Amino acid sequence: MMRGCSLGLIALALGGLSWALASTPGAEHLEEGLRHYWAEEYGKAVTALEKAVSADPEDSMSAFWLGSAIGRRAEQMTGLRRLTALPMARKSREMFEKSVALDPSNVETLTALQDFNLNAPGIVGGSRKEAGALAGRIEAIDEMRGLLAWADYFEKTGDAESAGERYAMAEELDPDAIEYLLGHAGFLARQGSTAASDALLEQALAAEPSNPAVLLAAAQTWIRAKRRSLYPWAKQLLERYLANPLQKPSAEPVSHVRKLLKGI
Repeated sequence: MMRGCSLGLIALALGGLSWALASTPGAEHLEEGLRHYWAEEYGKAVTALEKAVSADPEDSMSAFWLGSAIGRRAEQMTGLRRLTALPMARKSREMFEKSVALDPSNVETLTALQDFNLNAPGIVGGSRKEAGALAGRIEAIDEMRGLLAWADYFEKTGDAESAGERYAMAEELDPDAIEYLLGHAGFLARQGSTAASDALLEQALAAEPSNPAVLLAAAQTWIRAKRRSLYPWAKQLLERYLANPLQKPSAEPVSHVRKLLKGI
C-alpha cells in the first residue's frame, strides 16, 4: 500500500512526528533523518533517510525527504568536492520522481520535482519541458497551486507576460490566499513594481503576522530588491523568523537566513 507524505508534513509543521510515523516500518530512521535535516547535518540526514527508504520502499514521504536531504548536501559541496555534487543532484531528482510515483496526488512532491526541473541544469536532469508538464499536473489537483506553478514556469522561461496573467487568475480565484500574495509580491518586485509588491506584502503581514513564511518572504523580497530603506524592518522580520523558522523541505536553511541577516 502506498503511503503519501501529507500526514508527515502536517506532523512536522506541528512540531511532532511520532503519532504520524508510528505505523511505518522506517519510522525510526525517518525521524532521525529529519532531526539531522533541521540541524543542517545533511550527510547524517542522508544516511538515516537511506535506511528509512530501504526499510519501507513504498513510503513516498521517506523518498521525498531523502531527495531533499541529498539536494541540500549537494549544495554544501565546495572546491574539488563539487565534482560529487552532479551525481548527488541526479540522485535527488530520482528520489523526487520516486516519491511522485508512489503518491501522484501530493502537491508538495510534485512542486519539489517541478522546482528541480526549472532550476537544475540539463546535465543533472533539469528540464523546462518537464516542468511545464508538472505544472499541469499540479493544477489538476489544486487550482491555486497550479496557477502559481505555471507563473513560476513562465517567469523562469522568460515569459513575464504569461506569468503575470497566471497571477491575475490566481488573484481572481482567491485574492487573500497567502501563497498567492507572497508569490505575486516577489514577482512584482523582480519586475520593478515595488509599490504593488509592497501592497501585497503588507496585506499578507496584516493577515498572518506570525506566519514564518510571510516573515521570511517579505524580508527576502526587500533585501533582494535592495530596498535599503526597509532593511530595519527586514531585520526585525528575520529575527522573528529565526525564533520560529519554517519547517518544510523547501524552506531556506536557518544558516542561510542568519547570513542574510548579518549582511544587512
